[in-house]
Amino acid sequence: MAAALVGYLEVVLLNVQGPQTNRWDVFDQQTPVVPAATFFAVALGVAFGAVIRRSVPAMAATLVAFVIVRVGIGELVRSHYIAPLMKTTHDFNAVGTQADPTAWWLGFPNYYDSTGHLLGNLIGPGAGEPSYVIQYFQPGDRFWAFQTIESAILAGLALVVLGFAVYWVTRRLT
Repeated sequence: MAAALVGYLEVVLLNVQGPQTNRWDVFDQQTPVVPAATFFAVALGVAFGAVIRRSVPAMAATLVAFVIVRVGIGELVRSHYIAPLMKTTHDFNAVGTQADPTAWWLGFPNYYDSTGHLLGNLIGPGAGEPSYVIQYFQPGDRFWAFQTIESAILAGLALVVLGFAVYWVTRRLT
């Protein structure tokens, strides 16, 4: 309950800042992800406690597993929930936060010459004259869909882990 309240408070505070706030920067701090992540952490704690049967090692294992899963989801999985959009432009100032401050810009823009050859993502001396730029992004209006997807993933993982904990305890009792 407290996790839901904290996540909700973050949403309220961001709404006070206005519609141009980039919510993607604080993705992990908002409802519904905060309560889902808390549920997942508690489930991990219960499971490790059931398996290890010692408090401090179970807490350490819970912390390590939680961090690995959350970082793994955030860095490897999250950007692929929905296929990103591609922005192609000849205006080199019309990509990134200059183009849309509410979008999640994925990686660096790629610069191409007039023949379509990739010059790289950081233009410097001797790189050639860029003709256009391409960058992938997730628009701001997808934010809540991403929140829902990630919350469902975390809640589903929590249920699986709790199911394992129940199985482990009942198997040990018989």
